[in-house]
Amino acid sequence: TPEFGKKFRVTRGGSWYHYDSLGPIGARCASRDRGTEEHISYVVGFRCAIGKSDVR
Repeated sequence: TPEFGKKFRVTRGGSWYHYDSLGPIGARCASRDRGTEEHISYVVGFRCAIGKSDVR
């Protein structure tokens, strides 16, 4: 997007997913994969960080 590098920052690190079905301790894992611009996944990829004032 035109705002990349100005308003949005991409930080290295996979998204974390918590499995409640594994009991009281559960498990967490990070996963990375490729995707298109149209693809949305909340458990795969990089995290985009924005300023607090940009959160709606």
